[in-house]
Amino acid sequence: GLLGLLGSVDAPAWAVAALVGGADPEAAVDQLIEASLLDPVVPGAADPGEVRFRLHDLLRVYAVELLAEWDPSGDGAATALHRMLTMATARVGAAVRLLPRTLTWSHRLAPAGAPPGRGDGGDHDEAGGAVWPDPAGWLAAERAFLVDAVAAGAAAGSDREVVALAEQMAPALWVGGHWIDLDRVQRLAGGAARRLGDERAELLMTYLCGVLLLVRGDLVAAAECFATSRRGFERLGDRRGLAFVLGDQAVLEDYRNRTGVAVATAERAVRLFREDGDELGAILASPGLSAALRGLGRLDDALEVDLGAVRAATAAAAPPLVLARCLNALAVTRLLRDDAGGAYLAAREAARLLRATSDRYVLLAALRHMALAAVGLGRRRDAVRLFERIHGLAVDLGDRVWATGLERDLAAAWIGDG
Repeated sequence: GLLGLLGSVDAPAWAVAALVGGADPEAAVDQLIEASLLDPVVPGAADPGEVRFRLHDLLRVYAVELLAEWDPSGDGAATALHRMLTMATARVGAAVRLLPRTLTWSHRLAPAGAPPGRGDGGDHDEAGGAVWPDPAGWLAAERAFLVDAVAAGAAAGSDREVVALAEQMAPALWVGGHWIDLDRVQRLAGGAARRLGDERAELLMTYLCGVLLLVRGDLVAAAECFATSRRGFERLGDRRGLAFVLGDQAVLEDYRNRTGVAVATAERAVRLFREDGDELGAILASPGLSAALRGLGRLDDALEVDLGAVRAATAAAAPPLVLARCLNALAVTRLLRDDAGGAYLAAREAARLLRATSDRYVLLAALRHMALAAVGLGRRRDAVRLFERIHGLAVDLGDRVWATGLERDLAAAWIGDG
């Protein structure tokens, strides 16, 4: 019946071993394979995941039926699920620790205490394994199983484990662009936090819901989520959580053309990060402050913020993506100040840095800034070449909004070619 906890996707070896438990879980797994209850699925050479197992569909149905008859108060399914979720949390947390920080809020969710490579302090003495050579690849390979594990934990009432795992998974889901999965996970974790009476965790999930609503363009609903989480973090005296919310709330207010409010909100976010000793958090929030200042026409102040952010990011050896975002903000400010040469140099450096990342949207912005600067410099052929490249990238991404806007840019750049 325990095999019914593996869900509907292939399960990694570590999860099967955690479920089986006992003094020698590997021997127990071997017995299940010999009995044809588990079929091994060996990953390809390019797959950073581990050996996986799957159940035959009929066996899975039978295992789920047996699981429904299990006594949850005994040392059975609930204990096995706890072992698996705890191991999952340790592994995901270890992988996230090895990734560069490119979000303000991923710092809050990163696990504290145990050094990378250590397990959960219980029966598992290593949380690493295949995580370490390629943590991003490992997270991508395990994503579907981990999302199902959160759902299984929520259905079984393992609320504390669900919240812990969701907090570790959230940054990786966001960075990977898996917003549907993140929405599902934050909803399940929010419900679990509510049942536990864990207000901080519930506020965090409300904030993440607001972030997802913001990128979907639902500004009214996003504003409600941010207002709720902001009031809650202020009431609890949680300055770090408050800084997260303020950073994204400033972006929202800028979208709503409430630029004065956006500036005050972004300034407070940057100040809170710095007062907390989190310089990278302040750097990450700075482009939002710059955008709000530009909206008010305060271009000199925006330039000062951008130059300071670029200097700070360089001095802190910030991840390339973070420095590229600061350079993109600097390029926009220089364009508005009629400094096409400075804008071109900033955008070109951002594009160079982004070659080592997978974030093509930030690259789109950098290339477009380069193209606009090329127009300002009278280099129309370079501008057309760049616009054509960006348009192709937008089409590859399936982003019709970007593609349509770039078609207008191209048409404008072609004027005069006969």
